[in-house]
Amino acid sequence: MESMERKKILVVEVDRPTFMKFANPLKRFSFEVDRFPRASSAVELLEKVPFDWIICKYPTYHLKFAEFLTRLKGKDSASRNAKFVVIAESKYRSVAVDLLENEVDLVLSAEDPQEEVERLICHILGVPPRIAVRVMVKLRVRLESGTTQVIAQTENISKTGMKVATTRILPIGSKVNFTFTLPGSIEPIRGIAEVVRHTSPSRGETEGMGMRFINFEGQGEETLAKFLEYREKLLGR
Repeated sequence: MESMERKKILVVEVDRPTFMKFANPLKRFSFEVDRFPRASSAVELLEKVPFDWIICKYPTYHLKFAEFLTRLKGKDSASRNAKFVVIAESKYRSVAVDLLENEVDLVLSAEDPQEEVERLICHILGVPPRIAVRVMVKLRVRLESGTTQVIAQTENISKTGMKVATTRILPIGSKVNFTFTLPGSIEPIRGIAEVVRHTSPSRGETEGMGMRFINFEGQGEETLAKFLEYREKLLGR
């Protein structure tokens, strides 16, 4: 599978609870993410260093938003062409939509459910959302100590990877042969995936691993894509 272009994203004045609502897809695709608690210092960086995306709280409290936007869009700003997502406090959302609909690419509410925020962030970043699919998956990997087999459960799956819950943690970078069978299907899906991150209960996640699909056997990739599209329609996404 082709690797996704690495995007540079700047998150401005977004508190941690709100950030965690959309942190997963940023981690999953290894975007280069910087967080700034003050718009005043963030805009200085944006004027000098090009970023692809800006995710900003509205209103901003350390610099008037109008000034922030004017400086960002200035002709000499290195990030003037960056895509812009605004996360507004609920009482300011309608104001934000009216004032900014021609200036930004998406306006969200900080009080929106995590699933909705993540879905919209995935859509605008052009990355596939993960859908909760719990199936047993068999992982087989060859390490220096020998061949290891792990039976785990998927937490969610997308077209590009999966998160599996397990206490048998494999090293990041491990290439793993996987096999799982989708609900309602008879033929198993097989292929090779790479361990790209570890998940931890200390970060509010189930213990396990995030894995990126490298390739599939036969029609496995097509079968998975059709299944996910069907599930998305059922969920009304």
